[in-house]
Amino acid sequence: MNNNYNIPLEVIKLTKDKHYTIYRAWRMHKRISLYALAKRMRVSLDLLVKIETGKYEPTFRLLLDFATALAIMPEQIDL
Repeated sequence: MNNNYNIPLEVIKLTKDKHYTIYRAWRMHKRISLYALAKRMRVSLDLLVKIETGKYEPTFRLLLDFATALAIMPEQIDL
C-alpha cells in the first residue's frame, strides 16, 4: 500500500474482524447498497456480488470504476 493514501480504521476492521473483502468493506463504510453501487459502476449485480465475495478478481478497469463510484483513490483498495 502506498502510505500517501489512508484507509479508514473501520474499513480495516471490517476486513480483519468480519473477513470482508476490501471491496465489501469499502461499500459498507460508504453506506451504499449493492444495487446502487452496481448501478453507479454500470455492472450487473451478479458481477458485483462475485467481486465482493472474492469469486471474481476485478480487472483494472473495474477497480477504477469501483474507486470512482465510491469517491476513493484506487490505491486505497490495496491493503
